[in-house]
Amino acid sequence: FASFVGWNAELPMLGVPHHVSVWVSALVVGLGIPLLNVLHHAARAWRKWSLVAGAAVPVLLVLGGVAAIPPAPLRVVRAQIGTGVVEREPVGVAAQFASVKELVCFTAIRAPRGLKDGLLHVWKRDGTLLQALPVNVQGGRRAGFRTWSRMRVSPGASGRYRCDVITTLGQTLGGVSVEVGSARAEVRR
Repeated sequence: FASFVGWNAELPMLGVPHHVSVWVSALVVGLGIPLLNVLHHAARAWRKWSLVAGAAVPVLLVLGGVAAIPPAPLRVVRAQIGTGVVEREPVGVAAQFASVKELVCFTAIRAPRGLKDGLLHVWKRDGTLLQALPVNVQGGRRAGFRTWSRMRVSPGASGRYRCDVITTLGQTLGGVSVEVGSARAEVRR
């Protein structure tokens, strides 16, 4: 487990995209544990259990365990919803909008220098998926790599709009929500 976590955290710092580092880590640990036990002439029982443990790592990831693994080197530094972006900064940021034609989800993601990876801005209205838009991230900026996506709002389409930042493997980094056409307002992070 410690080897998997170490590889998974270190590879993105060397510029390997997060969605690749998880599978490389699983492969290294899945093959490495049994191989080391065979090379060091471990007892037959230990070799059998190391094969089971080694095979379990990628199988558990495929069965949905990957979503439970935190994307160690990636972190949302700032998330806001507004009406636009000017000079790479959000404008018209509010917790509530009476009516609006377009919403912009602005996020700043901290990532290690050299990392280039893709994330998704997943837009929902009242819990219903509207769209998942790919956004790219480059590491190294202390305040986080700034990226944004746009969502058109149909006239009269009121409700809670939420934008979540999710890795391509399904791991949630964070998100923000606003109310459109409603009296209540709330921003969650």
